[in-house]
Amino acid sequence: MVGTLVVDGVLDITVIKTLNLPYLRPNTRTFIEVMLIAIIQQTQSSTDFKETSKSKNKAALISIFSKAKENPDLAAGLQYFIKTYVARSDIVASVKEKKALKRSCEIIGEILSVFVVETNSVIADGDGFSD
Repeated sequence: MVGTLVVDGVLDITVIKTLNLPYLRPNTRTFIEVMLIAIIQQTQSSTDFKETSKSKNKAALISIFSKAKENPDLAAGLQYFIKTYVARSDIVASVKEKKALKRSCEIIGEILSVFVVETNSVIADGDGFSD
């Protein structure tokens, strides 16, 4: 349900920004895992995962997860959570769905790693304030 609202643009992925994703309780972790899998499955335009579908899927995932750019803690938390829980999830049943889920998790990981690297470089360069 929440995944559908995120895909439809009613809610942003930032709705979970207050959660400390690496340290969730089991029920909350399952809820977020199901939500993220629902987002991924709903952005997949074709089960064949052809080249045109890949670009559409990637564009949809970029659109959703790029909103985490403004919150580096959320981006890092999502990156960890997707790698640790979603990519290894046993919620999806078929082998085809698991492959598609794993590919989508890799795409999301790439998207989020750009934001985490950008944030780390800004921190390393200083915050721009002078005495």
